[in-house]
Amino acid sequence: MFLPAFSALALVLAGAAFWAGLSPSSTSVDVRLEGTSDPGPNPFVPTFGQDRAGMLPPAEPAGHVPGDAEGLYARAGTAPSCDVAALAAALQADPARASAWAQARGAGGPDGLTAVLLRSDAAVTEHGFGATAYPAVLQAGTAVLVDDRGEPRVKCANGNPLSAADVVVATEVTGTPWQFFRPAQATYVDPAANAVTDFTVLDVERGELVRLPAG
Repeated sequence: MFLPAFSALALVLAGAAFWAGLSPSSTSVDVRLEGTSDPGPNPFVPTFGQDRAGMLPPAEPAGHVPGDAEGLYARAGTAPSCDVAALAAALQADPARASAWAQARGAGGPDGLTAVLLRSDAAVTEHGFGATAYPAVLQAGTAVLVDDRGEPRVKCANGNPLSAADVVVATEVTGTPWQFFRPAQATYVDPAANAVTDFTVLDVERGELVRLPAG
């Protein structure tokens, strides 16, 4: 279980086999580090969310965590961190881009997703515009939309669909590292066993766990 306790972590930048956490394969790729408010190289749409810079990740190692784990995600006050209607409007304004987004997303539109903040650095596969998919680590404090199993599905700084991280060995990292980046602390979100009706998230303004209705 994630708990609302934090500590400063040493910066570690190593070509480590951290991407899949427990059982890396022989495949080797570059992993892109994307800090808060970083739209990445191939954004689908302009930002429709509000990241929270400077969020400290939990002190305990993360690894594989189910999407309904208490305190896995956070919120800042009561306002949603992402404007789902703005995403839908941006896609509707460009049918070709909307079609590419639907293909990259693979299942369903933005409706029914829940806006949250990542509470720890998260390993994902990011699908940029132009049929580009790449492994990425998103910084704690990044606003994302998660599905009803708690898996990150869209990054709100660029509208890019997200899917689970592949099992690979990271030999290089690209992008700008943040102060508390540490490969061993990366989270790999696994789908919850059952559909989630309420997420238990950390309210960073109040410093306590609260219920957040899904959808």
